[in-house]
Amino acid sequence: MEIYSSLDEITINEDTVVTIGNFDGVHLGHQSLIKKAVDVQEKRGLKSLLLTFENHPSDFLKGKHVRFLTIKPEKLRLIEDMGINIFVSLPFDERISGLEPEMFIKNVLIEKLRAKAVVVGYDFRFGKNRAGDIHRLERLSKDYGYSLDVIEPILRNGQKISSSLIRRMLSEGNVKEAGIMLGREYDVSGTIVHGRKLGRQIGFPTINIHADESALIPKTGVYYTKVIMDGKEYCGATNVGYNPTIDGSRLSVETHVIGFCGDVYGKTARIIFLDRLRNEIKFNSIEELKKQLQNDVQNIKKLFTCKIQYGTIQSGN
Repeated sequence: MEIYSSLDEITINEDTVVTIGNFDGVHLGHQSLIKKAVDVQEKRGLKSLLLTFENHPSDFLKGKHVRFLTIKPEKLRLIEDMGINIFVSLPFDERISGLEPEMFIKNVLIEKLRAKAVVVGYDFRFGKNRAGDIHRLERLSKDYGYSLDVIEPILRNGQKISSSLIRRMLSEGNVKEAGIMLGREYDVSGTIVHGRKLGRQIGFPTINIHADESALIPKTGVYYTKVIMDGKEYCGATNVGYNPTIDGSRLSVETHVIGFCGDVYGKTARIIFLDRLRNEIKFNSIEELKKQLQNDVQNIKKLFTCKIQYGTIQSGN
């Protein structure tokens, strides 16, 4: 897959089918756009091109920081796996946001991206002050020589699947529902870093990951998780929170990998959130905490088939 990150560096020598959007999460709604673009690519012999933005438009227009459902490497992998040929991720800035709708079509879609077909969602807006919509795209399609496919929303329980809805589900701890709308379980990856080793001292050693600062972390609580390290899958109990029984000073993502043995400092762990077990609780004593952790692990073992490697964990808390 060809990758471009600015208008000035784009050199496309073949006609394209272009799909446009934020594509944060690459959820089921996004997937319907991508599938249509790939279908047009195959039927018409065009190159498929996905146009997105490095930063969320709300960051630039409203000064509102939006955390991502997928960090860029994961977004690239998901999009490439679906068959897109060209990935263009532009900074959403004055240059892009200030273009009048027809100038966006002429300067970007036609001259830079060589669009002969365009695939967008039913509520797509573009151009200065978001003045462009699917009706304007349709009116100008004959003038600029492109076809237009407008994709209807994908609904879940009567609601349109969207990145903002999935973010809300995660903020409420509803990782199972978020996973359904994504079309895969939600996950957070990060480098395994040294912690305070408090978990080890009470018999529940954990790995502590340093996630990308732009990644969205689910609501605090204890979760059933799958953990992938070095290409192997394990069963885990993940605490997202502040460890109120211990000291409660900073947010962390800590996972007790059931039965794991190995030294994994500095390696990458992928934490896949399957369901939420309970809220984070402040216990009256360390002994109460240990009893609850034992119950958590037993519940997880009953619910999931875990790949267990017996031994003593050698990293994390």
